[in-house]
Amino acid sequence: MKSEIFQLMPLLLLPLGLLNQSCPAQAASPPRWTLNEILEMADQADPSVLKASSRILEKSREGTLARSRYFPAVALKSTVFSTQLLLTQKIIDGGATSAAADLAAAEEDMAGWERKTELQKLHLAVIQAYFDALYAVQKTKLLEADGKLIKNAIDYAEKQVKFRAIARSVLLKAKVSERKNSSALFEAHSLETTASRTLGRLTRKSDFPLNSLADSLNTQNVLKLPELSLEQIVQRAAQRSPSVKFIESNEVAEAARRKLSFVEDRPQVFFLASYGVGRENPPKSLYAEYQKGFNYGGFITIPLFSGLSDASKENISNERKFQVHQDLAISLSALDFETRELVNQIRQDGLDVRFLESEIIHSKTIWEEVNREYSGALTTPELWFDALTDLETWKLQQLAKTRDYYVKHSKLMTVLNETR
Repeated sequence: MKSEIFQLMPLLLLPLGLLNQSCPAQAASPPRWTLNEILEMADQADPSVLKASSRILEKSREGTLARSRYFPAVALKSTVFSTQLLLTQKIIDGGATSAAADLAAAEEDMAGWERKTELQKLHLAVIQAYFDALYAVQKTKLLEADGKLIKNAIDYAEKQVKFRAIARSVLLKAKVSERKNSSALFEAHSLETTASRTLGRLTRKSDFPLNSLADSLNTQNVLKLPELSLEQIVQRAAQRSPSVKFIESNEVAEAARRKLSFVEDRPQVFFLASYGVGRENPPKSLYAEYQKGFNYGGFITIPLFSGLSDASKENISNERKFQVHQDLAISLSALDFETRELVNQIRQDGLDVRFLESEIIHSKTIWEEVNREYSGALTTPELWFDALTDLETWKLQQLAKTRDYYVKHSKLMTVLNETR
């Protein structure tokens, strides 16, 4: 599983113009974090991922333990009357060792897919927070730039009111526009704070300044979907889904559990060798199985009747197998719906981004014309503020829609590519 989100993001984002890389920072500048680096930091710090990694090691060692039970066992038994050395070797254990080893291997595989599931969930959360942060930063910059224009226009309007060139009601309307801009800017700053805290929580950093982000949203280019049909996309998502793989591994584990449950009803053969020294016949209450000198022999245990346990175990195993199959069907059905819906949303968002770009061009043309006339005192301040507000509205909508598009696109590509 070599394909991963860290290999994916440069391929998806950088060549197609999503992220505008900053100029090289000066030595005194703060570090600049890319999405890849933030993902790496989150991977190394997330407790759920670390716990899942530990569980893989636990299951691996359980496999070693299961296999070791077939190895020879040596024991020393001693009392005040005698000492005996015993060597025991299993010959046939009813499949207990192989079943336990198979179960441990399947559970280790499940733990691996559990870790990948946690990683995927973490990556999706980081992607959302990352693009939310870029959106908040650029929204703030846009509103701050418009705020400066509004401030200059109000200063000009105040002079016009002073010379009675316009009514005071026009100036008041301009100040209302300024207050609206301040309110929107306050909201943008709140979004920045939330985004910073979210990134800090995901990376376990107490302080995550947004000026350390190395990238910015590019509203001019939109990434394309993979050159696959919708059915191929859905199929690949199912093939790469760690949650689906987890359930499939659980199916293998259930087969091993079934085999292990029947071990006690199978014949077992083992070899025993012993060497004892001490009294010929020590008290039996102290050491019932003691035999002096060298002794050896083979022993076989054949269960003859176990009541209805076999049938009960079979029924229990069948029900568990049925439940696993239903879990798999539920997971595949949900994944199918979510993937199709995500693809449809991406396509619609892409169309919306292009539509908003055309509206921005149209509104910008109108505003530039109004601005020229306003500068020459050929039009009213009301029209100037209306034109600026209209342009700002379209820009903010495009920025939000672009953020949504890239979040969904990146999430889809995360689903389609295996997580390390």
